[in-house]
Amino acid sequence: MKNRKNVLLIAILFALCIFTAACNGGETTNKTIDLTALHDEVVEVYGESFTAGYSGSLEELCGLTSIDASHVEEFFFNMPLMSVHADLFIGIKATEGNADAVETALNTYREYLVNDTMQYPMNTAKVASTTVTRYGDYIFLVMLGEPATMIEDEAEALEFCKAQNKLATDIIAKYFN
Repeated sequence: MKNRKNVLLIAILFALCIFTAACNGGETTNKTIDLTALHDEVVEVYGESFTAGYSGSLEELCGLTSIDASHVEEFFFNMPLMSVHADLFIGIKATEGNADAVETALNTYREYLVNDTMQYPMNTAKVASTTVTRYGDYIFLVMLGEPATMIEDEAEALEFCKAQNKLATDIIAKYFN
């Protein structure tokens, strides 16, 4: 009797998990947004601290991140022109059925930046706070904001940079809610 109750409880929990996941992802999967408007709003919120002023081409984006160009329907790709700045802002609408591959490539690139690149000391926390977020077929890599140059404590610097990135990720989330 006890085993039957446990099995029933597990089955109910499993069904709730599936239902919750289906409800959460269904609304944003097919939503179409204006990537240009989103991009412009993020640039505006950062003002002069948005140092990713160079708009890269699809070829540059794919060369940097190993994304297959055929997986990109629409995109923006901003990076700084000076190596002292670490800002990076990428937004991609993946072609149908390719969002997983794009997300994987951006996460792999993020891991490469965090684990395998040499950074100026002032950019270490900013690079570590880089985020990759996905809403259906839209995937974003965000590494933006003021560097934590005046913060000596590493944990505080990381939290500061996460808060700086959150300015962009909150705007992105607004477009999908």
